[in-house]
Amino acid sequence: MINFLSLTISSILTFVLVAFLTIYSELNETFKQNLASFTGHLWISKSIITVIAFIVFYLIFSIFLRNNKIKAIKSVYLIIVFAILTYITIFSFFLYEYLIK
Repeated sequence: MINFLSLTISSILTFVLVAFLTIYSELNETFKQNLASFTGHLWISKSIITVIAFIVFYLIFSIFLRNNKIKAIKSVYLIIVFAILTYITIFSFFLYEYLIK
């Protein structure tokens, strides 16, 4: 049985991680270089970290949240809302960086 609550929480935490990795790597050159040196390219490193984090988050939450039920459609709506919020956060950061610097 699919644990939609675990999938939803894992997705939301992964969105937060993506926003953090994107913004922090732009603010901290050393962090950006370390990520890039991990695989040879910044985006590939962020992608690998993101996939691993999602899997780990899902496994952890599926262990602890076994009996919680959430409807699939509610899960999809929550994921869409947080994906849009993540997009707005990253876009706003780059817009701010472009206009201010």
